[in-house]
Amino acid sequence: MGARKNQLGYLIKTAKLDAHLTQNQLAEKLEITSRYLMSIENDQKKLGYNLLLRVVREHQISGDGTFYPEGEYGEAPAVDGAKTPSDSR
Repeated sequence: MGARKNQLGYLIKTAKLDAHLTQNQLAEKLEITSRYLMSIENDQKKLGYNLLLRVVREHQISGDGTFYPEGEYGEAPAVDGAKTPSDSR
C-alpha cells in the first residue's frame, strides 16, 4: 500500500474521510457524480485542472503531495531547461 499513498485518488479519499464526508456529499460539493468521484479515488479516472484545483483548495491537500508524490520534489523532469524546485536550493 506504500505506493498507493502517493496517488492522487488516495489523497482525495483520505481528505474526504478526514472531513467526515461521504462520497455523495463530496461529489455534490464538487458538482460531479459520486460514480465519477469513486473512479477518481480508485485512480481509474483523471481530474481536469479546474476540478483538481477545487479539490486541492477544498481539502487543503498539499500541492507538494499532489504534484511531487515521490517526495521532496523527487525527479520531476525539467521542461526545456526550466528550473525545477530543487535547482533553487
